[in-house]
Amino acid sequence: MIDTALPPDNSPSSHIRTFLHQLFTEIGDPLPEMWPHVSSAEYASRFRTLRQRLSQLYDFLDKHPTQNRVQRLFTRFYAESASALFALDREQAGLSLQAHPSSVQKLAARPPVEVRYDQLYCTPDSTERRVNKILEVQSSPDQGRVLFVGDDDLGSIVLSDRFQGEIHVIDLDTRLLDFIEQQAPQVQLHKIDLILGGVPPWMQGHFDTVVLDPPWDIGGAWAFLSRALYCLKQSPAARIILAFCPIQMELIGSEMRRFWLRLARYGLACESIHAACHLYDLTPMQTESYRRAFGLYLPEIESPLFDVLIKVPYTFSHLYELRRIEGFRMGKLRQKLFSWWLTNNQGPHEPPALSAANEPQEEIDAAEETIPSTYPAPPLQDATPHTIPEQSPSTAEAVPKEPAS
Repeated sequence: MIDTALPPDNSPSSHIRTFLHQLFTEIGDPLPEMWPHVSSAEYASRFRTLRQRLSQLYDFLDKHPTQNRVQRLFTRFYAESASALFALDREQAGLSLQAHPSSVQKLAARPPVEVRYDQLYCTPDSTERRVNKILEVQSSPDQGRVLFVGDDDLGSIVLSDRFQGEIHVIDLDTRLLDFIEQQAPQVQLHKIDLILGGVPPWMQGHFDTVVLDPPWDIGGAWAFLSRALYCLKQSPAARIILAFCPIQMELIGSEMRRFWLRLARYGLACESIHAACHLYDLTPMQTESYRRAFGLYLPEIESPLFDVLIKVPYTFSHLYELRRIEGFRMGKLRQKLFSWWLTNNQGPHEPPALSAANEPQEEIDAAEETIPSTYPAPPLQDATPHTIPEQSPSTAEAVPKEPAS
């Protein structure tokens, strides 16, 4: 007999399961008691139903004259998070997203999230999965150098119990740096503003693995990633472990493709993608300040479906494993500009651009080939995640609220 009991309450799985039952009840296709132990065909059918209802909501907001791009973005943020949780819960059937008690205990007393630093903490089990990936790509647990470019998820603390090499952290938040020093005094800390400040020259090419979870827009992401690239060793085995949610970039035309193309032109390729590897707590108790901030940008619509979506307990990011392109050599002028910008940067988020006319065609062609699919396909071939139905949403589903008189 299959055990369908919910996982322990301190596991993300229990909150995800409760939310999904509410969501599909609202959709009119309640999940069976055996969920997530259902057939592939049944899962695919419900996945299509969910995508169709979300597409109807998107279509309504895209066509409504009073809804701006920011409101559409935040709607997609919640809706795509719900979709990712549905797929994750099915894929993790029978497994509990439970962190080791020692990790939970160590991270429990960390400072609250600070919106002005764009912080959103991932769950302890997510931090453990990230650390497992770091150890997987490290050649030895007893040597090597790991750099965290920003560490509000405190991976350095969890890693410090299992890795005997050097661990460094760059961050601006003094609260987090003090907390890391208390929990893991062997970690070497560096207070640096990653948006406006430069990286010390001694860090260039110094680290075997560089780990980062940057802001999820192209400017903020590149500010962190460029520094990660600067600090990464010139070695085929060197890796960047990137936690990133593509929702915002994918809403803006070809922004995601532009992002990957730029990385390729600076000599990086994507080795692997672990979809929805990280979960970020959105429950009001954990992220009250974020909930308040997000609420300012949500559209004012009357929609039972939307009312459920904005209660999604977690959002997500993928884990991207990046490596240097074998044989890649950055041009001397580009290398000088890149290094100067990273050690002296006091302004723009993106590095100095060179004219496309200066790019060798073979480099551009090679870069095009390294661009990955940012949304890995769902487990089933017939489960199409972005099907947009022909019918428009009913007026009962999403009706703008009347302005206050």
